[in-house]
Amino acid sequence: MTEEVFFRVTFVRPDGWQYATTGRASDEKDAVRAANDLLENVERIGIADFLTADGLTVEPPARLTVERVSPSESGSGFGLVITDPKGNVTRK
Repeated sequence: MTEEVFFRVTFVRPDGWQYATTGRASDEKDAVRAANDLLENVERIGIADFLTADGLTVEPPARLTVERVSPSESGSGFGLVITDPKGNVTRK
């Protein structure tokens, strides 16, 4: 079994909305899949709409970053922080 680590996945849509999810995953692709599932469920938008075949990058002008983070930066499950184009932040 692969050890689960913590990742932050940040997805920026072409219209400037930013979605940052943080949680456990077995690898970067698993983190992107989990973030996509969360965004489709909560916000009805998907990273998969912009994702390239490698599963880790998106078509410009969308942006995607995946970074390993400390467990102290994450809660249980995947948390979600939404930043609108004006800089207003919402946590879910």
